[in-house]
Amino acid sequence: MRASNMKKYVIILVSCLVVFLSASVVFAKDCRSGLSTNSTCAIQKFKTDKEFYSYLKKVDQLSGYGGGGMVTDMVAVPMMATAKGASESAPVDRVSETNVQVAGVDEADVLKVDGKNIYFAPNPSYRYLATPMTGAASKVSSFWQGNEQNKTTVVKIFPPENMGVESRINDAGDLLLYEKNLAIISSTRVSGYDVTDTKNPTSKWYYDLPENSQIETSRLLNGKLYLVSRNYIGQDSPCPIPLFMKNAENVATIKCTDIYRPVEIANTKTVYTVAVLNPATGQVERKVSLLGSPETTAIYMSKDNLYLTYVNQPETVSYMYGFLKSSASDLVGQTVLTRVQKLMNYDLSLAAKNTELGFILDEVRFGLTGDARLKFDNEMTNRLNKYNEKNKRLLTSTSIVKISLGSLQVVATSKVPGTLLNQFALDEYKGNLRVATTVDPRQWLFGFNANGESVSDVYILNSNLERVGSIIDLGKTERIYSVRFIGDAGYLVTFRQTDPFYVLDLSVPTKPVVRGELKIPGYSGYLHPLSANIILGIGKEGSNVKLSLFDVSSKNNPKEIDKYTLDEYWSEALNNHKAFTQDALMKVFFLPGSKGGYVFSYDNNQLKLVQTVEDSYAVKRAVYVNNYLYVVSDNGVVVFDEKTWERVNALKYDFTSNK
Repeated sequence: MRASNMKKYVIILVSCLVVFLSASVVFAKDCRSGLSTNSTCAIQKFKTDKEFYSYLKKVDQLSGYGGGGMVTDMVAVPMMATAKGASESAPVDRVSETNVQVAGVDEADVLKVDGKNIYFAPNPSYRYLATPMTGAASKVSSFWQGNEQNKTTVVKIFPPENMGVESRINDAGDLLLYEKNLAIISSTRVSGYDVTDTKNPTSKWYYDLPENSQIETSRLLNGKLYLVSRNYIGQDSPCPIPLFMKNAENVATIKCTDIYRPVEIANTKTVYTVAVLNPATGQVERKVSLLGSPETTAIYMSKDNLYLTYVNQPETVSYMYGFLKSSASDLVGQTVLTRVQKLMNYDLSLAAKNTELGFILDEVRFGLTGDARLKFDNEMTNRLNKYNEKNKRLLTSTSIVKISLGSLQVVATSKVPGTLLNQFALDEYKGNLRVATTVDPRQWLFGFNANGESVSDVYILNSNLERVGSIIDLGKTERIYSVRFIGDAGYLVTFRQTDPFYVLDLSVPTKPVVRGELKIPGYSGYLHPLSANIILGIGKEGSNVKLSLFDVSSKNNPKEIDKYTLDEYWSEALNNHKAFTQDALMKVFFLPGSKGGYVFSYDNNQLKLVQTVEDSYAVKRAVYVNNYLYVVSDNGVVVFDEKTWERVNALKYDFTSNK
């Protein structure tokens, strides 16, 4: 082959590899089974700053290009967390709050309630103005106003007849409320306010994050604020690493010798830190840090442990050597096998190894005549597809790091094949961790399109994160769209053309089984247990939002007993459980849409639309206080009597003033 063509081919090859394999990671051989023991896949702290820098240098040498992995986000059992802070003398019997998954572990959201007041920080960052602007201003974004994105509104809501705006805080983000302490959390700042006097909230503390850092998620447990942040680091990152800043000065740092790192050299250039703060003072009481991959998808926290996960991909030269040796030695010959085997042991970056392997395979391809080359390409592709199908679980895997909240130390690590959808793919129950993954073997490998059937797996890990049970090969050719673990059962939805709804029996962790399967059109993106045997699915059928009621009283024979199709193409509840509210006493639930908000009754296991609030693109949340339901939008609040569904009161914000 002429040099110009060779160069062009290599450029294309390397570009494909950067796109598809940028998260390549080298890990210990016996970790490749997808799951291994703590001792093999454990992580440990750096002993010196020099060791930290040496590790980063090795990562740079090994990867040769930016890696991509992801960490996941959290789950457990559906509950409505009740915020602390309402006065004991307040005439309030029951108050809803954010739809969380672990009872007692609150999750940050754009709205919090204390029984008498709501605290609302609108998101997205632009609000729809109730009264259009006039004049020249109307010609430029006449219905939008951007400066409201930086304010949190405090609204007195009880009694509903006296509803009104108490104050506006010039700060916004996701909110967490403990007693009279309001934490406002954005991606690059966390701040604390005393809201004892709701008419005059007082700023008590704040921290900014340094450059190339951001907050991933937060939780509130036993009066403590848990922040999970990430710092992007490089070879020139200082030791200690800045964690929080105030007035451009470091107020909290991370010692490099306090950072946990994988035993195997991996493409991990991000430091994740779990910091425990006092919400009243902002004092950083404890923290733990570890190296992980750059992107997060889920962080799961039970009352006892926090789990970080990140995605790994195989060292592609080793993978291809396994393929060539076992399935294509007659096509490439022993000389090529020997060269590839030696290449695996060279002290080169992954990019350099991939480029060299491309040259080796090129020499084979273009050393053949046109007819022979065509046969070679077809044989390689077909054999690689078969090899890929058999070895699909050796490709992408997810690392799991378990952090004890008691000691705030890493206590176990492990790996499972595939990737996790979101926080609902993890659940801790009776000392075990249940994990749902999708294994997708499709890869672009050195000019050959390696295909295979995607499947979904469920793994049960013990307290040491060792595998004790599994269910594999669910939903062939499909991927997970939603998952929910509840007690001894698991519910899983995969989707491609139809919606297989699986009911899993996990009562015996060492022998989990599929009890039932239901195939219906569309899919469910969020599963919520309305009662012991009724599961609500919020999803889509075609282009419309669809609600399904699943009766799982017979695990062997799940049924869709009712459904309702909304004239909506989207609902935030499809991918954000915190947008959903259930009032179990009144047997109703709320979800926002793109045209407004919707309240459904599920009494007698039938879906009935009982109330709507039209407010295009602005309805965000609903909460109940006693038997009043408050529907909150970017423009105001509407209150309904849940017994009659009559409108009790309505409030529109005045954007021309601080209230």
